[in-house]
Amino acid sequence: MNAYSEDLRERVVAVWQDGKTQAWISSTSIKRYIARYKATGNVTGVYSDDRSCALVTRELLAKLDWYYAQWTSETGIVVSIKTMSRMLVRLVLRKDGRRA
Repeated sequence: MNAYSEDLRERVVAVWQDGKTQAWISSTSIKRYIARYKATGNVTGVYSDDRSCALVTRELLAKLDWYYAQWTSETGIVVSIKTMSRMLVRLVLRKDGRRA
């Protein structure tokens, strides 16, 4: 499934900022956009963040648990272990941690 556009994410957060409560929200994705906005001040997706590349570049041979812990501590954004794994795959990493 493809990610929703950043424009849509920004419009959702704008409606929320205008006073709509989260009670009208049924989508898990929309709840995530608002949580991400509260934590970071923007709705940019986790995968598009340059910090993920910097994290991997800094420690090429780390294990998934290390990336997960570092990401959470450095960004304040809590993601699932599966999300972190997908992010690493999207960065086209091989099993040995080097970029392909």
